[in-house]
Amino acid sequence: MNSNTMSHRGKRPGSLETDIERAREEGNWKKVIELAYQLKDRPDRDKQNEALGWFLIGEGKLEEHLEECPPNVDSTYNGDSSTKESKAKLRDAKSCLERTVGEEAAKIGVHLDSWILLAKLHFAMGNYSESLRFYEKSKLETLEEKQLPPRSLKIIAEAFAIKGLCYEKMSIQTTSKHKLMERENKITKCFEKSGDLTLLYLQEIDRVSRRGYAQSTLSMQSVGTSGTSSSPVPPHVEHKLGPILELSLLKAPQLYIRAGRLNQAISRFRVMLSAEETRSTSNVRLGLAKQLAETLMHSVSDAKYTVPDNESPRRVNSRQSLGIGESPWKPRKYSNTNQFIPSNKQEEIVLLLLLCEVMVSKHVPLNQNPEYDAIRTNTMFGAISVFNLMNLALARYGYYRTLVEMFERSLRFAPKDEHVWSQFALSLACEGRSLRSVIVMREVAEMDPEDAAPCLMAARICYERLNLLGEGIEWAEMALEREEEYPQDLKSRCHLYIGIGHYLKSLEVETRESRQKYSQSALHQLQMSIEIDPGDHLAHFYLGLHLASSRKLNEAYANANRALHLNPEHLQSLHLTALILSAKGDFEEALKLTCQALSEYPEHLPLLALRARLEEKTLGGEVALETSRQMFNLLRELGEVPVPSTDSGIGIDGETKSIVPSYSVWDTLSDKDSVSLQAQSVSASQVEKTLSEVASSLSTGVPKYNSQEGAYNQIRTWLLTAELYLKLDQVEAAQKCCNEARSLYPLSYHILYLRGLIHQHCGEWADAKTCFEDSLSINPNHIYSLQALGLTHLQLGSPRLAEMSLRSAIRLHPFDPVSWTYLGLVMETLPGESETAANCFATAQETKDTNPILPFSSINLAFE
Repeated sequence: MNSNTMSHRGKRPGSLETDIERAREEGNWKKVIELAYQLKDRPDRDKQNEALGWFLIGEGKLEEHLEECPPNVDSTYNGDSSTKESKAKLRDAKSCLERTVGEEAAKIGVHLDSWILLAKLHFAMGNYSESLRFYEKSKLETLEEKQLPPRSLKIIAEAFAIKGLCYEKMSIQTTSKHKLMERENKITKCFEKSGDLTLLYLQEIDRVSRRGYAQSTLSMQSVGTSGTSSSPVPPHVEHKLGPILELSLLKAPQLYIRAGRLNQAISRFRVMLSAEETRSTSNVRLGLAKQLAETLMHSVSDAKYTVPDNESPRRVNSRQSLGIGESPWKPRKYSNTNQFIPSNKQEEIVLLLLLCEVMVSKHVPLNQNPEYDAIRTNTMFGAISVFNLMNLALARYGYYRTLVEMFERSLRFAPKDEHVWSQFALSLACEGRSLRSVIVMREVAEMDPEDAAPCLMAARICYERLNLLGEGIEWAEMALEREEEYPQDLKSRCHLYIGIGHYLKSLEVETRESRQKYSQSALHQLQMSIEIDPGDHLAHFYLGLHLASSRKLNEAYANANRALHLNPEHLQSLHLTALILSAKGDFEEALKLTCQALSEYPEHLPLLALRARLEEKTLGGEVALETSRQMFNLLRELGEVPVPSTDSGIGIDGETKSIVPSYSVWDTLSDKDSVSLQAQSVSASQVEKTLSEVASSLSTGVPKYNSQEGAYNQIRTWLLTAELYLKLDQVEAAQKCCNEARSLYPLSYHILYLRGLIHQHCGEWADAKTCFEDSLSINPNHIYSLQALGLTHLQLGSPRLAEMSLRSAIRLHPFDPVSWTYLGLVMETLPGESETAANCFATAQETKDTNPILPFSSINLAFE
């Protein structure tokens, strides 16, 4: 045998040799040693059986020792961790292998294998220089690359890995950059060869296992076995690599990353992932895909990202057609020309993580019996790490639907995992499925009866998205109970959330007693929150908002300033301060503050609407119209252009979506009722969406309304512009704006109200009355429609009907001066009601002095 080749010991005709080879492939070293003693004692002329027997005994004892005491590949060998018995095995293995490096061993070709195993033995003992000396003897780098059985592939793969580890652990006494680079390249090359051989070993061992299973099945059928059925799918046998080979797979790309050579690291990951997948490579593929996804997310920018080489499959097919194959020591690769090639970094990351999700989902046992708890805990740790990476990858770009689907799939094997369920609830909330999010959050709260955080999150969703104020208050009170029993430093926030709920409830109820009850409770809860945490800007903001709604402007202004002092960039506090200034009659200062806020938040549409109202008051309608044009330009830049949609926006897969998303403040651009505060507006939004869908489907001249957010932003901007035109007596321009809004949302109660205003402006009172009544049929609590309908009834000679409409408006908003003024005009026309009329005018004047240019309820809710 040539010195540059490694022996390939073929199977001998005897059954003993066959049993030994099978036991070696299976890693049954106890049986290998037992059979090797029988082989050693078998007499032969050249003593080859004795040499081969000693080799097999030494190999078996070495592998048994390494299974009992795996080598610490990250630090020097710690002999104290080995038992006396395992140390004895190591000494015996060394003695046996040293007997197989003579002439008898050379004749049967095991001396090279012995040198390689002796090098591995010295590595386990921490003798790295001695280990390298044996590798030099075996001339590992010059071995002929040819087909080998799986066990030989594993030995060589471990040899390259150990050689690289020895180079790493041995210090080099040089400062030459060239020598350091040469050493680094040598180490990396060792690990790359080891990685390729490891993947090839897993492919080969899987093929051997399947072939052996097929043969055994065939032999059973040939002898006429009856009464049993054999599955065509071979049983899955897990082939353990060991710590050395597991480390070698990831070592090469890690070295590239450490050296700052990211492109080479990514290429190495992709090369290994392109290897054909087998049952035995699934765990390896999972680790590689996860590491590559982490590398792309952490270290590669979009500008520096390079797509995978999409020509490689064609080149592979071309080589195969010409009979030119790759090295026998390279793993087999996929060569399908129809492979999907990611076109950008985000696609590749998501593809990798989706593959990881599929693999980790298979590993977690579905059986919930206690005996599987240990396995489930270990596999769930890997699954959760993949879920967390997917969260980071998708949430940044708003792909919440994919996250929701992923967590839905994971619930079948994680029915009691709090982390998975809480992430599922948050994904549902971000995706807009708020009602289901609260239901899932209830499950999370039941899993940990001590944690107050899920209760606070559920309360926030109820307040911000669903207008379930009563349920939100219950959640906040439950959070407070848990906080008092199990302190978690959330007591201030618990009182704050209860205060927010009571404040919102005070705006919803109609009776004075209920309003005062909730108002006083809200004040008490907010003050308690400030006492516990004086540095919380949200507590000061909500206290200021509550006081401003009660028309205690000086105290409200002080709290708003305190909130800004604690957080100068808090948008809602800036908004509140500007409205308080307008309520105090300082419109110029309010406009100045609004412009300053817009310099920090130039894309905030409600602030632009506030600026338009302030400009109309101080500078005239023409200047305000310029701001409305700026709002349209901004909507165009944000991409909220009309796009036909067939989704009514009411439900997804039979589930009600959130009716009040983040843009709900647009209901307050020119109205006093806020969708974010009035629960009745939720049902009104549902009704008007359904009517709009029906109307647009029946009329070919009216296109369907568009995506919820884009259409709603546009419609509110059109209505604001129309009102500005009406005040400038430009009826035709206002009518055009109304038509544009109607093309987006045919039967919105806002548009019906605007059409009534136009008829009212033209003196068409009967048509105006019809429009206002239609608007109120969709939303009975629309304040502006109630006020305008009252005035219209007065003009049509029905003062009692006018009184009824205006008193309904006052019950909803007792501080609105317009309702009191109109009621005073109505009462003047009724006999014997002159004193009531005077009181109404006096109340109107009193509320006018403290009335903001837009209602305080127009400020969006804040939780950050």
